[in-house]
Amino acid sequence: LRTVDYEGNWTSTVHVGPYIIDTTQPQSTLISPSDETVWGANGIYIEGSSTDTPQETVSYVTLWAYSYADDEWFEITTLYNENETDPFNWSYTWFPDYEDSFDIYPEATDKAGNTDDSQNAYAEYVTYDTSPPESEITSPLGDSFYNAPIPIEGNSQDSSEFPVDSA
Repeated sequence: LRTVDYEGNWTSTVHVGPYIIDTTQPQSTLISPSDETVWGANGIYIEGSSTDTPQETVSYVTLWAYSYADDEWFEITTLYNENETDPFNWSYTWFPDYEDSFDIYPEATDKAGNTDDSQNAYAEYVTYDTSPPESEITSPLGDSFYNAPIPIEGNSQDSSEFPVDSA
């Protein structure tokens, strides 16, 4: 680009570009968590990878969750590809504010603003449960005397929908 004024004075040539036309959506894979897994006090570990073509990199990945209790989608966090690596390998440990089951997916966005909205990388029914089960012994009663083997009876229950593993 060069400009000239009314006196015929020209500027130096200004070069701008190159411009890259990128209409391709980035793609993501989800390594963790798997469908129908249960996570506890150590949080939900979310890990995956995102890539983009042609010759571009993913700028950031937004992690989304669907709450079964609230019946709504919300943003967990955004992870930025500060080193501009491709593929962008990312991970995040999420501690939800409450116990629930969630669907989780990553949404990658490249430098051109294209977003991976296909939800191909998707984990369904991931449960966050930090409450211990409750147990009670119903037999034998306290301060009882026996002269034979003692039958022990009781019950256990968990606050989540998952059964108690062992008692």
